[in-house]
Amino acid sequence: METLVLIPQDLSLALRPGGARGREASVSVWTSAELPRGSLLYPFQGTIRIDKLHVYTYVPDHDIRHRFGLFDEVCTSGGAQVRHCNWVRFLRVSDNYGPQVNLVCTKVKGEPVYEAVKPVSAHTELVVYYLPERPEEMFFVKMRNNLYRQTMDSILEDSPLDLSTSLLSRVLLPISPPSGPEDEHKSVSGDSLTSSSAGSSNELLDMTPKIQRRPAKSERALLPCEVCGKAFDRPSLLKRHMRTHTGK
Repeated sequence: METLVLIPQDLSLALRPGGARGREASVSVWTSAELPRGSLLYPFQGTIRIDKLHVYTYVPDHDIRHRFGLFDEVCTSGGAQVRHCNWVRFLRVSDNYGPQVNLVCTKVKGEPVYEAVKPVSAHTELVVYYLPERPEEMFFVKMRNNLYRQTMDSILEDSPLDLSTSLLSRVLLPISPPSGPEDEHKSVSGDSLTSSSAGSSNELLDMTPKIQRRPAKSERALLPCEVCGKAFDRPSLLKRHMRTHTGK
């Protein structure tokens, strides 16, 4: 299936063909350059890259990534199916904060922020642990999903395809050793957090992003308007736009 992915410049997708006939390929997110500890990544950061991926399934509605910036949509164009998604669609999730985790994700003012908790060398698979959400954040999930859709539509409409960078990694990637169920490329619901991870998550709750990593020139970290969903690449433009809603 033709797949358009919004993905940061320092990341790419790694592909392993499915073993059995008719089985989907296994796709995951890998670094294409070193990520220093404290590097920040955003769901709607990067450029649009395109390739054909043998991935046809949808992410289940209960997948925790829906609450942390996931966008995944399949539409029909010219009689063929086309997938529009962001890099979070292929991100591997761990249900506990173990040694394989190199990203944590929390919400800052309601917006998901992914942070590297250790230096991540090039050609390394990204594995995320989601910090528990505050109860009040659960009430805004549907509204934010609508904002994610509007933001992605705006990016697809306004941004040209990035043909200078391949979506798929061309480097022979090492195979990550299996370490349990979390190595499947599936996320788990927040309700399935184990008691052993509760202590780790409490320690991580105090973590806030410390380093504001500047996006490269070829990529944009867009800021969506919470009222209409229109996205802007500078806070000043968003502030000016908000006056059209507030009248101030």
